[in-house]
Amino acid sequence: MNEFFNKDSFAMRFLTQLCNLIIVNFLFIITCIPIVTIGASLSALYRVTFAIHCKEEVTVVRTYFKTFKSSFKQATLLWVPSLIAFVFFIYEILLILFVLDPSYKMLQIPVWIMLILIMSLWIYSFPMIGLYEQPLKQTLKNSVILAISNLPVTISTIVVKGGIVFFSIKYPAIGVVIGSFYILFGFGVSAFVTALFLKKIFEKYGSLTPYDEDEPEFMTLDPEDELETDGTDPWDAL
Repeated sequence: MNEFFNKDSFAMRFLTQLCNLIIVNFLFIITCIPIVTIGASLSALYRVTFAIHCKEEVTVVRTYFKTFKSSFKQATLLWVPSLIAFVFFIYEILLILFVLDPSYKMLQIPVWIMLILIMSLWIYSFPMIGLYEQPLKQTLKNSVILAISNLPVTISTIVVKGGIVFFSIKYPAIGVVIGSFYILFGFGVSAFVTALFLKKIFEKYGSLTPYDEDEPEFMTLDPEDELETDGTDPWDAL
């Protein structure tokens, strides 16, 4: 019994991480309510989940809101235009499938390509905004290159997340169950699993550092990885 309550035991680590995911899930839902803040909320969500991967003890609320504030401008500048474009392309798909003559269905191919591109940017951009300090232009460039160079991760992430939305809409009974799961801790778990794969990708260009209560920088560039030619960071090498 004493081993169960040991903070280093598997059970306690699991319960601690689950509790952190429930807390960050609640914070994410609350801060997403204005809709325009979803980008900053995603950045803060991934910052916390990366911190959980890095170290067990995480100051969830402090880390979440500090990241939310610091990433708000960049994340919002990316989120709002991309959301408008995403909604527009979804409308185009519905128009092609259900309004236009069937002979025009081939027109949906370039629209799907644009939708996949936007979702690919979301997968990599918001975590990077929360983890790195770099210009938004560089973040977008890195996101496109990482999405292409890690295509299996990109496609599988889109398929899984898109499949959840599809089945939730197509089968309302399943949608109620999935919705309940996400309200409790689904967003946190989803980001936690995605961060597990992104962590391996990001570590090719940077390193995860231990959690610092005074300055929680979970992802920093490794000095040994810096380019010697002009002093730029490894992301510029992409």
